[in-house]
Amino acid sequence: QAYVHFAHALKLETNNSSALKGRQACISILPVWRTLPARRRFRERFGVDLWRPRGTSKVYAISDVHFDHKCNEDWAHRIDDFEFQEDVLIVAGNLCDTRNALARALTTLKAKFRRVFYVPGNHELWLSPSEATKYPDSLAKLLGIMEMCDELGVDCFPSAVSEDVFVVPLLSWYSAEFDDKDPFPDPNANFDHQCGWPLDPETQVWKYMLKLNEAHLQHPYHGTVITFSHFLPSRNLPFSAFGRAAKAMAAKS
Repeated sequence: QAYVHFAHALKLETNNSSALKGRQACISILPVWRTLPARRRFRERFGVDLWRPRGTSKVYAISDVHFDHKCNEDWAHRIDDFEFQEDVLIVAGNLCDTRNALARALTTLKAKFRRVFYVPGNHELWLSPSEATKYPDSLAKLLGIMEMCDELGVDCFPSAVSEDVFVVPLLSWYSAEFDDKDPFPDPNANFDHQCGWPLDPETQVWKYMLKLNEAHLQHPYHGTVITFSHFLPSRNLPFSAFGRAAKAMAAKS
């Protein structure tokens, strides 16, 4: 909440030195995840299934559902209400554009599965005109999405899903440097112009997303560890570099 207050203040007065210092302080300490909501999130959810017998759950994964299109919403509602109640669903971003649609989508999917793990993609971090007063920037919206996940019982932090099996959500963004053939931003592409960041979108946002993952990667995982992110986590995975797509697909590191 402190970050949101400082960011709102800067929307009203861009040169407010106190708000600038406060916002920067929040940006600096967020990656250690020491806030009360973050600590409660980890304490209440990380170990809840540590002793669940291995092999009693299946793990499914989907991405880019775009629930705010009616045909996709209808598909989600058609998922059986009982068949997957012992199972886990990974949702790797681009579920919706707005917070309200996202709440509907996650509520729908959570009713179908025992646990739902989720990370936002680029679409969730767009700032629609209807959200301008609620979220001063895309980082504030990201934090708001996490709070909403807590309210809905959706996992956005790492957790065991059974004995010796862990799911680890990873935040991510992209950099034009991933495009080896032309590792520079395209001035004509204007990817995700609907976002608004307190950091440079070309050189800093992807680094900050990686920073937000560091604390979660320090946990003593064992057995099977399933990680997922919206943007490509490794160049070793198959991908299409058609046109300018590589500039908004992953980060170089």
